[in-house]
Amino acid sequence: MSSGADDREAGAARRLLGDVPLVVLTAANTTNMPIFMPAQQQEAVAARNTLHDKVAQLSTRESNRLVPDSSHYIPFDQRQTAIDTVLGVVSQVRVER
Repeated sequence: MSSGADDREAGAARRLLGDVPLVVLTAANTTNMPIFMPAQQQEAVAARNTLHDKVAQLSTRESNRLVPDSSHYIPFDQRQTAIDTVLGVVSQVRVER
């Protein structure tokens, strides 16, 4: 549950990028994190997901996409997804000019 201060901070952060398109890609494969015990791994994934949501909220036109079959190295694991995402954002910006 967020507090009023958290909501104000999120609103202020959204103004940082305005309506610039922003896409955050989040890895779906979170089972191969050998440095964490299982409980720690769950906490780390939850913290990462929360952080990715907050980063996405820097823009009013945000998207946080979960990328199947990917690890931290999304451009290597799911190259076409990374390429398509970048091209999609570039296309949005070009159309608006």
